[in-house]
Parts: sequence; structure tokens; C-alpha cells
Amino acid sequence: MKKTALWIRPEPTAKDQALRKALASRGLSLVTANSHQAMARFSRQQDISALVADARLLDAACRFRDDSAGAKDRHLPLLVLHRESDLQTRLNALRQGADAFFAPPLDADEVATKLAQLLGVATDAQPCKVVVVDDDPAQANFAATILSKAGIEVCTVTESLKTLDTLRSFKPELILMDVYMPDASGLELTAIIREQKDLMDIPIVYLSGEHDPDKQLDALSVGGEDFLTKPIRPKHLIGTVRNRIDRSRQLRQGVSENRRREVDPALVRKHILERLERLHDSSAVAGKTTGLLYLEIDNPLLLLERVNLDGIDEVMASIKRLTREVAHKEDRIARFGDFCLVLTAQRERQEQLQELAQQIKVAVDRCQFSAAKNQFNTKVSIGMRLLEKSDGNVHDLISDAIRACHQSREKGGGGILIQRSVKPVEQKKTGVREDGGLLERITDWDNLQLVYQPIVPLQREHRPLYQCLLQMRAENGRIMPAREFLPAVEQTGKILKLDRWVIIRALVTLRKLHKKKARSPKLMISQSATALKDLQRIPWIGESMAKTRIKGRALVLEFPFPEITSDPQGARDYLASLQQLGIGISLNCTSELDALLQNLNLLPADYIKITEAQIRNYPDTWDRLVEAAHKLNKRIIVSRVEHPELLGQLWASEVDYIQGYFVQPPSKDLDYDFAEAVM
Repeated sequence: MKKTALWIRPEPTAKDQALRKALASRGLSLVTANSHQAMARFSRQQDISALVADARLLDAACRFRDDSAGAKDRHLPLLVLHRESDLQTRLNALRQGADAFFAPPLDADEVATKLAQLLGVATDAQPCKVVVVDDDPAQANFAATILSKAGIEVCTVTESLKTLDTLRSFKPELILMDVYMPDASGLELTAIIREQKDLMDIPIVYLSGEHDPDKQLDALSVGGEDFLTKPIRPKHLIGTVRNRIDRSRQLRQGVSENRRREVDPALVRKHILERLERLHDSSAVAGKTTGLLYLEIDNPLLLLERVNLDGIDEVMASIKRLTREVAHKEDRIARFGDFCLVLTAQRERQEQLQELAQQIKVAVDRCQFSAAKNQFNTKVSIGMRLLEKSDGNVHDLISDAIRACHQSREKGGGGILIQRSVKPVEQKKTGVREDGGLLERITDWDNLQLVYQPIVPLQREHRPLYQCLLQMRAENGRIMPAREFLPAVEQTGKILKLDRWVIIRALVTLRKLHKKKARSPKLMISQSATALKDLQRIPWIGESMAKTRIKGRALVLEFPFPEITSDPQGARDYLASLQQLGIGISLNCTSELDALLQNLNLLPADYIKITEAQIRNYPDTWDRLVEAAHKLNKRIIVSRVEHPELLGQLWASEVDYIQGYFVQPPSKDLDYDFAEAVM
């Protein structure tokens, strides 16, 4: 039966006939509607397979889609068309679950082709072609079967010495390559392919059982674009292959040559760390000062909207040139993500490194850039991390420099911030007796305050979500984060009172917003594992919500995992009772992800929070965790996000939220513009 798309727009347009004709050529039909009554009529009379909506009627289209999905248990693809190409409208469409967005000039054939792809209708578009090189016929056929079912043409090569002949006869758009093979290894074949002028541009993706990161980097360094490890889920294999081929096609059509030559972020990071190791050792001997500078464009998303990706590449190339002009020849400069540069430098004194940062900032801020037929100025913020003898390893230095950069932008002060290593407070050594003054200040509620950090959705979400973070003002006026005083408090019974105080302050904040008739957000409130022993806590929370007239769905209580599982049955009952009040539950994983994965279906929770560091430390487990959590209708939050290059991976892995200084530092105000946020 012919599939039908519903085109929702305020009034008839010149596009109607062109779109109807383009869809008809692909075996699809089109009906139009400009009111709720018309949409309802079509819903009763015809089986609608997809929606095309004018952005002005996006809300109505989404309601129609959600009602249809609920009634027929299926997903309706949604394409959004708009008269302008502004960022806010694109973001709104993305957040509401649109599958594609089209801006003027509208190409009816392009819209029809995208709809056909989403509906699984065969089109005249050129199919993807892949060569699979693997000496194991079973493995080669397995990959070929998965790709073939996705509509990809596949040719397998099980004798590595025949690879070049097959590539020239089959003319693939991508090579899926095993690493370990007799006669010629995958790395050797890649090196040879990269020397052939007629084959050198074909993307090469490794598919191997090799899990050693160093060996994977060795493989990428000879010319591979990506490294996938066996076993692999079919949707990840298909997604990676399609994305690489799509990108290759864009490059052939003239998309930025500079981006094509971008170095893999993992390799950049590896080389930076290796250089820092060498500089760290040499500075200890020579008595010099070594610094890592991280430069990031201010307001990069606004610039991206103005000049597109090609223009960003031109801007970054100019910034790199300006940086090189003021740096020493032995300094190393590298692109680090779309909007960032890193520079490693060594000088006699710290002041010279600070002067270098200032020279770079002045040069960039004063420069008149030209890109995408636009003349404009842009500014950068710079974070610098100084290496010290006490630094045991350099792996955290990049994170420190990025954090300093974001703090410099937030706090002002010229857009440059220098950071040294920070020694953690050793609470266990001080003991409660020595922290008596600290505990006394905690019991004086006037010394405490809450700040709020947005937890930004990567998928569709209607209600803003913030994390409540506890701070205390020390005697010298310094603001102390919770991690510096909570360990001492947890050794006493005062932690239960502190937990309750945070809940009360959050409820008061929500009540004030309600009185102002402002849109109330959800507030996520961290609670200690000890709270589960407070048997009167649940009725007290219910009474407190009633007094402040705040409904439970405005609160999310977060508990540490696995600390709360010392009494598994008690924890389940406690969390379930909170959910009966309408309160959301979040589990903040403080251990290995495997333990959380094993207990995922045992504890009632609405959110699962893991950190960026855990993703890097447990790359195999976290992907399975996301999939398992979504099957149980639990949402994944990745916190402490500091590295921009990770965002693409998080998005592709269907993570629901991100949180961290890269997104937004904590603030006393709940004024983060979620509508303008683009991750």
C-alpha cells in the first residue's frame, strides 16, 4: 500500500505541488492540512506514515504525532520546513524530536528523498558501497550480511593480497578492514592504499578484536578513520559506516578541505600528553616553567550560525596563524575540537607565559576575520595550567586548562586564567575534632547557600532541570564547595539535618518562582546514603511539599550508588515510597559501571548519572549501560563534561542529558536559556 505523508502548513503554498510531485516519483502520496480539524479527519480516514510541518505549526504537528504514536504504537517521522535558517528554530525542532530540518531555498526532491529514506522506501539515490577485508570468511560474511540488510552493497575480500584489485574493480566508498591477517596486515594494507592516488581518499574503518588503545592509535596513525571493536552491535556498525560515507560524499562535493585533514582528537590528545611528559621532565632539570594553554572561541554557536562549518575552519586557521606569530618556534600548537586550540610552551618565568597568553588574546581580539563572505571580529578565552614538580601525571592537565578557560569567561578578568595544581583536602586526617570550627559554621544556616547548574537535554525535554549544589562561606570569606566539608559532616549525625536543609531551600526556591508566575524547573537535590535511615524523612517531605504547595514532580532526589545498597530491600522500599509522592529518583554512580549495570533493574530510578571520566575508563560498559537504561525507561546524565570533542560521541550514543563547566558553571540564578542551548 502506498505510504502517505501529511503536510501541515498555515496556508496553501507554491511548495505543495512541487512536493507532491517529488513524493509521487518515489511512490509516496501527500495530503495537506492547515487546522486541527483537518488533521483529525486525515487521522481517521487515512493511514498517515510521516509528517512534514511548517515550523509555525510545529507544536500542533508534535501533538498529532504523539497522539498517533500512542494509538498505533509506532514512530512517525517528522520533517520541519521553515522560511528562515535561524538557530533557535532549528533547536526547537531538534528538541521536539524532528528527524530533519530544511531551510530555504527549499529543494522538494531533497525533502522527498529524506522522507523515502526514513520510511524505508527504495529511491534512485546511489546506494552505499563497502568492501569488507577479513581473512576469516565467517566474520566477513557476518559484517556483509548486516550491511546488506541495511541496503548497502558489499563485496568481501578474504585474501588480503587481492585487496587492491577488488578496490579498483568494485570502487567502494568505504573499506571495513580487519587488523590481523596473514600475507598483509590491515595496517600494511592501509599504508599501501594511502599511497595510491586513485584509492587514497577512500575512508578506512578498522573492525577488529584488538582492545589495546595504543595499538588502536597505531592503526589510526597510518591512515584509518575509525576503529571499531568486536563484538559490535549491528546498529553501531551500520551507523558508523553510513556516517563515514555521508561525510566522504560531502567532502567530494566541496565541503571544507581543512576539516577533511583534521587530526583525530584521540591522537591530538595523545601527542599533547607525550609532549607535556617531556616538558615536565625537562623543566624539573632546567628550572623552567611549563604551561598548557587552552584557547576557545567565545560564543562559538553564534559564529557557527553566521559562517557555517567551512567558515569556522577558516577562522581557526587564522587564529592558529596569529598564535604561531607570537609563539616561539619550539612551542607546539594543535587544533583541539571545532572551536579550540591547545599550545604547550616553556619559558624561564611564569610571567613570560602570562605575557604569551596576553599577546595571543590581543592579536585575536583585534583581528578582522573574513570567512563565508563576512567580515567580523571574534574573541577568545584562555585557560592556562602550569606544570609543577608535584604533578604525578599529566592526564588531568587538559581538563584543568579547559576548566580554567571556562572560568575565565564566566568571571571576566580579561579572559585569561592561570591555574596551578590543587591538593585535595584530606578530611580523614583532620578528623571531626579538628574540624570543630567547620562544623560550627555548618550549623549556622546563614553560612550556607545553594547554587544551580543546568542539566541540559540532548534529546527532547519540556521542563528545565537544574542540579542544586551546596556551598559554605568559610571564615576568610572563601566559598567552599560541598566536597571540601561534607566528608567531615558525614562522620556526625549532622548530615541528616543538612540533607533536610537542602530540601527546604529547594522547595522555598520553587515557591518563589511559583509566586512570580515564572516557569518552574525541576530541581535535582543530592542526598546522603544515610538519609535512608531517616524513617521520618518521607512523611516530612510530603508535609513540606504540601506547605509550600510544590508538587513532587518538581523534585528529583539523587543518591550515591552503590552506597545506598548496603540494605538493598530497604533502599528499594525507600525509593519507591518517594516515587509514590511523585518525586523523581537519580542514582549517582561513584563506582565501576559494571556494578551499576548489574543492579540497574533492581532499584527504582528515573535518572542514572555517570561522569565523563567513567565513560573514558569504561568504554565498553557505558554503551551497554545506556542501552539497558533506556529499555527500563531510565534517562542517562553525563556529568563533569569538560571536553567539547566528547559531545558528538554522547549525542550519537543517545545520552539524554549533559552537565558540567563546558555547559555552564553553577550560578545563584536559575536563568539558563535552555531554548538557546545547542550541544
